[in-house]
Amino acid sequence: MKKKLKSFANIFICLLFCLLMLTGCEKNKNNDSSTTDDYSVNNIAFYSDVETAKDLMNKYDIASESEEVSYSGQIQTLIEYKDVMLYDEKWDLTLCFTSLGLIGFNYRSHCSAENIEQEYQKWIQKISDIYGEPSTSDEYIADWYNSPLGEKTSILVMQLTGSESEYGIQISFFADDTDSEMSK
Repeated sequence: MKKKLKSFANIFICLLFCLLMLTGCEKNKNNDSSTTDDYSVNNIAFYSDVETAKDLMNKYDIASESEEVSYSGQIQTLIEYKDVMLYDEKWDLTLCFTSLGLIGFNYRSHCSAENIEQEYQKWIQKISDIYGEPSTSDEYIADWYNSPLGEKTSILVMQLTGSESEYGIQISFFADDTDSEMSK
């Protein structure tokens, strides 16, 4: 059940990104090129292939690797690592690949139900300090779909809620995956 919920969350985020990319993109006037690699581990670039990313992540153990079909029909490879640093904190990281290469960095942290709102606000503020105000936000998800990381990119910060052990925050950094191979 826990594995299915993780897979659902990863697929949901990838699908949400696709929908956001369809709404259009514009350059972020607050974009500072000195911060554009903060989300990337070991300077892995968007659209890198699986083997290049694995080589650059060689100091981390792979927690899981799977191939799935997203809700939008894209074939995706998901590789999960534990205890990866993002903004001076440890996160679980799932790299999301399509036929185009790496299109998503999905960082997940864990927290209690009692402090999820505080953590959510903390991370919205941190990402806003770096990339400017979100394009949209509500009490569960904030997104920056105005190309904060370069052309046709987006960021999502969202609350993960479920069973007590699954409360947390997810921060996802995405590149356009419009022309990814679809499942037959």
